[in-house]
Amino acid sequence: MYKKLLKFLSFGLLTYWSNVGITYVCMYTFLLWASLSYWIALLFTTTISFLISLKSVFNVEFTITILYKYLLILFSMNISNYFLVLHLNNFYSQGMLFWIIILVTTFFAVVKFILYDKFVFIKK
Repeated sequence: MYKKLLKFLSFGLLTYWSNVGITYVCMYTFLLWASLSYWIALLFTTTISFLISLKSVFNVEFTITILYKYLLILFSMNISNYFLVLHLNNFYSQGMLFWIIILVTTFFAVVKFILYDKFVFIKK
């Protein structure tokens, strides 16, 4: 399980930096609006992340139910992550925001992995 978690977190870092890079390229090479660039990057990295999780991390076959559960957990965790960062930021100085984001995002990445492993990418 730890090997699978490490693989999941490593690919998560890769897709995070891909998201940043794609957003940058869309904005400064193709001169797209920042919000449109970010949505393009999110769509691309979410798709790639799902496929990597499906085939490389959890090694299961695609079903529409898996995709639905994946997106539901992803959306729920990202919303929770956002609001927890905002909440914690109200209690600590602005200088702590970077560390709050890292801590909260890491926590939710591990929670996502556990939920994906136990409820989404289930081998039959």
